[in-house]
Amino acid sequence: MSPDQPAPAAFGEARPAGAAMWVPCFIFAHLFAAFWICRALAKLAPERCRRLTAALPFCRGARSEAEPAVRAAGDLEAPGAARPGAAAPLLLEWEGVGCAYSTPAGIRAVLQDVSGAARPGEVLALMGPSGAGKSTLLDILAGRKSVGRLAGRIAVNGAARAVGGRGAAAAAFTPRVSYVPQEDTFLPTMTVGETCALHAVLLLPRGTPARVAGERVEGVLAAMGLLHARDTLVGGVLPGGLCLRGLSGGERKRVSVAVGTLANPSIVFLDEPTSGLDSCSALSVTEHLRGRARASGLTVIASIHQPRAAVWACFDACSILSGGLLLFTGPCEDVVAWFESIGMGPWRPDVHGTSIDWVMDLVNVGFSGKQQLPAGRSAVGAPAKAAAAGQAAPRLDDRRSLSLDSRSRGHGGVAVGVVRAGSCTESSSWDLEVCSAPSSSEDGGGSKGAAAARAMAALGGCRGGGGGGKAQLGAGWRATVRALQWREFLRMVRNPADVAGRMLVFCWLGVLCGLVFWRAGDDAFGAEGVRNRLNVLFIQAQQYLLMPYVYMSLYTADKRHYTADISARLYSPSPYYAAKSLAVLPFVVANVLVCALVSYGMVGLRLTPLGVAGNSASSILLYLIGQQVHSMASIVMPNEDTSFLVTILWSALCMYFSNFIIRFDDMRMAWLSNLRYISAVNFAYSAYIKAEFQGATLSCAGGLMGDAELAALRGMLPATPQLAGPAAARVLERPGGECMMRMDAILGYFGVLDTPMWVYFAALIAYLGVVHLGTFLGLLLLARKERR
Repeated sequence: MSPDQPAPAAFGEARPAGAAMWVPCFIFAHLFAAFWICRALAKLAPERCRRLTAALPFCRGARSEAEPAVRAAGDLEAPGAARPGAAAPLLLEWEGVGCAYSTPAGIRAVLQDVSGAARPGEVLALMGPSGAGKSTLLDILAGRKSVGRLAGRIAVNGAARAVGGRGAAAAAFTPRVSYVPQEDTFLPTMTVGETCALHAVLLLPRGTPARVAGERVEGVLAAMGLLHARDTLVGGVLPGGLCLRGLSGGERKRVSVAVGTLANPSIVFLDEPTSGLDSCSALSVTEHLRGRARASGLTVIASIHQPRAAVWACFDACSILSGGLLLFTGPCEDVVAWFESIGMGPWRPDVHGTSIDWVMDLVNVGFSGKQQLPAGRSAVGAPAKAAAAGQAAPRLDDRRSLSLDSRSRGHGGVAVGVVRAGSCTESSSWDLEVCSAPSSSEDGGGSKGAAAARAMAALGGCRGGGGGGKAQLGAGWRATVRALQWREFLRMVRNPADVAGRMLVFCWLGVLCGLVFWRAGDDAFGAEGVRNRLNVLFIQAQQYLLMPYVYMSLYTADKRHYTADISARLYSPSPYYAAKSLAVLPFVVANVLVCALVSYGMVGLRLTPLGVAGNSASSILLYLIGQQVHSMASIVMPNEDTSFLVTILWSALCMYFSNFIIRFDDMRMAWLSNLRYISAVNFAYSAYIKAEFQGATLSCAGGLMGDAELAALRGMLPATPQLAGPAAARVLERPGGECMMRMDAILGYFGVLDTPMWVYFAALIAYLGVVHLGTFLGLLLLARKERR
């Protein structure tokens, strides 16, 4: 280009303007990352943070993010809201409970004819070897199981409740109970107090004042002996492998119990509460459970494998299962006498060890080497089941037989107890009223609605059982979104590899792209400069397409937390999805903008408002689409490996049908070009080149081709002497000061000249909407699949 040639309007003043764009973004990215690293260290490593405060003044006074937990309740400050009172005692009875599944070989029963009762103030142990049906029975009693062929009868304070956990009676029963799973899914980056505060927002009745919620959190922590650990991180392994120090196994289990008792449940179900704990921690947990039951009338039902003597002494009653059959139910002190009475004794402590060890050896028939039950499992099961039904108190009578399924092919039946009509009668020292609703045969009301009304009356209308009646349980949709958004915020900002790490990765990726294509947009190298701009725009699209692969482990971890929470019925899919999307969006936008603007300024692309805005908006939308596709794949696919396969296939299709590697018009199999509509890169790349070239002109006064390109052209056409002649040299090397290239011709070459830019933005937004819809439907299906 001659010195007196004016700079093209589209690309002029690139050097100073480009530096003014990328240098501030580069500085901002590092300050941003340093700030969030400092905030994370304030919780993860306080000592290191204190050493850094002198160098990083903005770390001073970094307060805990625990405060939003209380404020996350938002609308919990309703006037006149009542403080949660003591739990109303519930008597839970079950008779003839069974469960079976359809298999290719027929109907397989995993639980048959199990009966029993759990009383207020007592701790009941569901015991048996692995595969005995303990967890299945626990899920049925807790109203968490709806999959399989369920049979039997369950009564709550004398009112019948559906075995499958459905219907109005089950809906009234669910808020009155709590379920503590075997493995907790607490976030390692949250403290004990924050974890309990989050669950308080989600579980306490709507309208509970924030002050009362805070007092309730303090109360359960004090009851579980955890006040000293209120500000201690839960700890664990973060996605990516970073390990955070936190609570011991026993303390984590006590936090699970504390969370389970936040909403004053009447019954707490625990699945293997001592699993994975040392003997001291196991004893501590069971003693806390027994103390809570004695002090408040709480009913505790826990499945347990093989407790030691001190742990066994904490239980009041037990139900012993083996192979899905009930062998014993009743007070713990009667178990030895029962087995001795049916010819299994005598128990000899010097030979057999503790009584429960002896009993568990008797019922463990899964190993052929131990023939402790000489008559076989069914021989013991028959008298045991008969005695078990007789030991349940108060008794369920009017027994009648009902098979699991009419096509069960001889798998046996289960007994179904029918609650008799009767008045409310006092039972136990906890002022319990057993309210027996009249049966449909007696009152003539056989409809489902009438049965539901009777059950609701029995649950809520008996003295001491209502708990207020009209209080709405659980947070509203908005309060749930705010609470989950706060949790997601803590998850991100306290993981150094998340917010800070992502910002640095995006920033330096933009720097690398800028260094490779440094100032490619400054000098008008004719066709060579156009080629460089087309290449860098395609590489930019590939960056945002491939970056989400780095965070696949985060998507998988989110799926684990979601499935655990949805199984516990903490919230529904919609507030979770809304909260997660809103929480991550600002950080995603900041990351992509830094990467885009750093590379844009260093390369020296078109510095006009339309060019910068179009490139940045397309980059954000493309990355959001790529991230959402990875999230959807991790939710829909059963494991991380298959998620990788799906996303790799999608990425390959996006690259092949980008209109850059091969133009759609050049495809011999023209029908394949219809796949362009599933390529997000096709829409983004079209928007990129529209923003870069539309209406632009480029001076070619310095030559249409560089020396290397011209030499290559002449080498490819050796039999064309015209290329070496003066005419060709004048056109290709010295076209003159008036030579200008219209960039609209590039748009025409790629077939995007006549399509407005807004069409590509609309296509990207619609694509993002479709992927969001697919992700949400995946969450709904996953929630349905998690039904037990």
